[in-house]
Amino acid sequence: MIPDSKRPPIIKPYDIDPTEKPKIKGKSNEPPDPCKSHIDALTVIRTEIFIFIGKWFWRMDSRKLIPNPVEIHQFWYGLPKEVEKIDAVFERPDSKIVFFSGDRYWVFNGNHRTNNFPQEGRPLTEFNIPADVKNIDAAFVWGYNMRTYLVSGDMYWKMNDNNTFVEYDYPRDMRTWKGVPVPVDAAFKDLDGKTFFFQETDFYEFYDMKMQVKPGYPKTFARHWLQCPEAQKVAAAPMISTVSVVNDENNVSSSVTLHSHILLVLLLFYKLIVY
Repeated sequence: MIPDSKRPPIIKPYDIDPTEKPKIKGKSNEPPDPCKSHIDALTVIRTEIFIFIGKWFWRMDSRKLIPNPVEIHQFWYGLPKEVEKIDAVFERPDSKIVFFSGDRYWVFNGNHRTNNFPQEGRPLTEFNIPADVKNIDAAFVWGYNMRTYLVSGDMYWKMNDNNTFVEYDYPRDMRTWKGVPVPVDAAFKDLDGKTFFFQETDFYEFYDMKMQVKPGYPKTFARHWLQCPEAQKVAAAPMISTVSVVNDENNVSSSVTLHSHILLVLLLFYKLIVY
């Protein structure tokens, strides 16, 4: 739901004509299985979670994946066809949406590229990011201070209040975020203000006040977020581990001890009868 009518509204995926034939034919135009894929970017836009994988995106509503993904170029009008994936994305306080792909970025108003913004995008260097940085791995608004952070490899930057450039005393080492794997694939602040980092098939919840990953992580994204059937089966299947081996050894030891006790009792009973 978009309260400001002055902004171009974001069109719902189900508003797109399902009978429209894809412009690109072939297997490459088929959406990937989110349960078996690594996410490229993830963010909250308005009050919905958007998940980007390749050139497709999904919506989530209350931790429930909405079916029927949409190809990014059919929804985000003005995004160049050369963009095959979204590396990172975040929503600014003014509700503008910033997309990163490669060494360039685009600003959208609703699902349209903002007026006078070049179709080829603008270079990351406009944010005062060094020219040798070729892509942004993650972009997120940190709930602790509501500032925007950009991550690339083992470095991160904090943006200024207006999100127009990064602050002068950056980049800094990602080791500051204790327990967060490097490189990250995505990061975001959820609807409850919690901070999450993602790498491959796993995710990590971050303890903002302690500046470290919470205990018990990583966890599997497919199981805990998407409720994928196969992930649930794997989680429910019995696992053989060193713990079970130790337990088996204890059981064997207990069994031997029990038999020893029985033999001792029989021997004592025999002695009582004889003597």
